Amino acid sequence: MAIKESITSINDLSQGRGSLDRIALKEVIRKKWESEFDQGKAPSKEVKEQLGVHASNMKGILNNYDYEIFCMPNIIANTKSMSKPEVKEYLKHMEALAVGYSSVFNSDLATLILIGITCKSRNVHSIARYYETLSFDISKRISRYEKMLQKNSDFASRINYEIKTAESGFFRFLRKKRVTRLRTRASARSIKIKKIQGKLSRYGEVKAKMSR
Repeated sequence: MAIKESITSINDLSQGRGSLDRIALKEVIRKKWESEFDQGKAPSKEVKEQLGVHASNMKGILNNYDYEIFCMPNIIANTKSMSKPEVKEYLKHMEALAVGYSSVFNSDLATLILIGITCKSRNVHSIARYYETLSFDISKRISRYEKMLQKNSDFASRINYEIKTAESGFFRFLRKKRVTRLRTRASARSIKIKKIQGKLSRYGEVKAKMSR
């Protein structure tokens, strides 16, 4: 019993130490990019707060510190010459892009793309172009899946009609094999339709989140 309690205490201490290490790491990373405020024109207190909230939002979206390490210095440099409304719009587009790219690809690849974007897009107009391009691509995916869903739903309806027809009439017992084949096809088509609906729902949610 004592050994078990000792192991539990060690695990608790280890978890606590892990939490402290993460907090310390977060603090070091934040202080690193905040040091960029001292270079050139210092942003206002309001903009500093916006940037802090933005960094936290991106951590929640991407689930890593890479954005803060590699992108925040670029973000600070890019926004120093912007007005407050422009900063807000710029950061809003960055967060929308993070949602879109991490959903279409994954967090690691999304971060790499965002690093490149923050190096190239230094104003609201240029970042808006990236947003429009990604938004258009997601809209095309939604349209493609909608057409696929319609096509497969129509096919499933025809199969179900054939099953209903084959099961009716006096000689339906002679059509058992055909009905079995039709039911197998209907089941396979139903699985395919559910997969398409899942992808359609996923991209619909992504587009809705990007439009906020």
